[in-house]
Amino acid sequence: MWLSEQSAAIRRSGDAPEVAAVTIPGSSPAARVGSERRGLTVMAPGGYVWIPGRDAEVLTVQCATGETAVSGQRMDAPPAGMQPGEVYLHSSGGASVLLRAGGQIEIRGSVEITGGLTVNGLPVQLSGG
Repeated sequence: MWLSEQSAAIRRSGDAPEVAAVTIPGSSPAARVGSERRGLTVMAPGGYVWIPGRDAEVLTVQCATGETAVSGQRMDAPPAGMQPGEVYLHSSGGASVLLRAGGQIEIRGSVEITGGLTVNGLPVQLSGG
């Protein structure tokens, strides 16, 4: 009973997470849930940088500090054959990386290497172009 009362109180206060549509893309986007909220903070896993695009459906969360944060985007459909436990990173431009559970890595798009390359412990000489 207490939990359901707390949940109802959160919904009444407007602090419940909501799905919103991005109206202004960027690193401090705006999103519309009833009214437009601007200058949102984008949250992502450590080491991951993400800029929500226009019309993306994002999850907004009200923080105790008073700021509203975007904590994720509605997922696109997984690629054909993707299995549980695998990870798929992709951009809107078509580049993607699929980390397979069996240890394989599938890369789609052009690959640019800055720095050295080592394969099976042996350095690979890269020619400039």
